[in-house]
Amino acid sequence: RLDLIELRKELRLFGRETRTLAQMLAYASNPELPGITGDLRNAIEFLRSKGFDPDMRYWQLREEEKRKLHDALVIHLIKNNASKEDIDKLIGDVVLIKLYPEGDPRHEAREFATLLNATGRLNMGTLGAAICLGDEKSFKEALKLVDEYKREQIEMRRYLIQNWSNAVEKEHAYIFYAGKNIKDTMVGIAATMVINSQLAKPEKPVIVLADSEQNGLIKGSARTTKKGIEKGYDLGEALRKAAEILGGEGGGHAIAAGIRIPKDKIDEFTELIDKLLGEQNSNGGRDEN
Repeated sequence: RLDLIELRKELRLFGRETRTLAQMLAYASNPELPGITGDLRNAIEFLRSKGFDPDMRYWQLREEEKRKLHDALVIHLIKNNASKEDIDKLIGDVVLIKLYPEGDPRHEAREFATLLNATGRLNMGTLGAAICLGDEKSFKEALKLVDEYKREQIEMRRYLIQNWSNAVEKEHAYIFYAGKNIKDTMVGIAATMVINSQLAKPEKPVIVLADSEQNGLIKGSARTTKKGIEKGYDLGEALRKAAEILGGEGGGHAIAAGIRIPKDKIDEFTELIDKLLGEQNSNGGRDEN
């Protein structure tokens, strides 16, 4: 047994190692913190009002300070009528990798995974492979890429909030076409952001579409929640059928799926996907064929 992994019950907001407490709260998305997420100034004020230095990192806090922060955030969510589900997401198991020191993004599993994911999404997958093999130069190069990746995500969230009124709301789904404003490699993250930002009703699937790097095609990602699954939706099956009918590729899981179709089929897709999801909803998600 190598004993390389440690599990701790801690705050599960992203950025334990590398973000300041203010950034950790301002960029919180799962759950979102009402009045704090998306507003760095409010995050700083909240932390100062509770006796915390906004520039400290979470890993630098003593155990009693962590508990104090946890309590303050739980109370904040309760005061803002957050769901029990959101409150329960706040504290939980955090996976730490003992090979790396505190403060290194490779020390916390989600930050390490995000680092590797960013290299792939920015078409630098070989850099990610080199990091896994222990190449320190590649690691430092990737850190710069991640900063760019984070900036893109912040801009994308702002774009979604400002333009969500353009989404087409059907009976069984929201369909949002972003054109070239969102990279086709980021549509899955965008759909998740919409759900986490509570722009959409939690039981109704969200589909974000963007122009593909392949001319004449659009790429889309669909996401839903447990509430959507309980209503019988299976996004993977619905997108597979839609792609089959429209001449594209599609599929995935019940809760998350993707599709690629010709751009001139957007309107047809909007009607078709609502029909397919409606059929699932009416028969509890069971495929009648």
